[in-house]
Amino acid sequence: MNKYEIGDLVTAPTISSFSAFGTGSYAVGSNLTVTFSGATDRSGVALNTVVSKSEVDKMFKFNPSSVRLGNNYQGMWIDDSNFVIQVLDITGASAPVVGQTTVTALASGLIRGKPFSELPTTSTSSVLTGSFTGTI
Repeated sequence: MNKYEIGDLVTAPTISSFSAFGTGSYAVGSNLTVTFSGATDRSGVALNTVVSKSEVDKMFKFNPSSVRLGNNYQGMWIDDSNFVIQVLDITGASAPVVGQTTVTALASGLIRGKPFSELPTTSTSSVLTGSFTGTI
């Protein structure tokens, strides 16, 4: 028996913002934050647990498709609505561009609303805001 009742279903949250933060130009240590419109189930990942590049890639894609964050990055849910991606290796990167790049939550990432949405979110953000120069 499911622990949720029909009345417990919520609408899957959407991506409400996509922001950049860094210490100069796009580089190792740059952060990208994906913020959702409401609480998510964090794709079943515990808060403050680091997930690998392959897990990030299951959850999100960047648009246009030419955007590559680099050879290595990781992510972490810092609360139920915010996922932070940290760049670890920019080799091979085609950096995201503030004012142009968007992010899409992929169904394969299984990010659902909390307490429960039947379908995972597949929303796309507005364009990347903030900067890689240390100010948001």
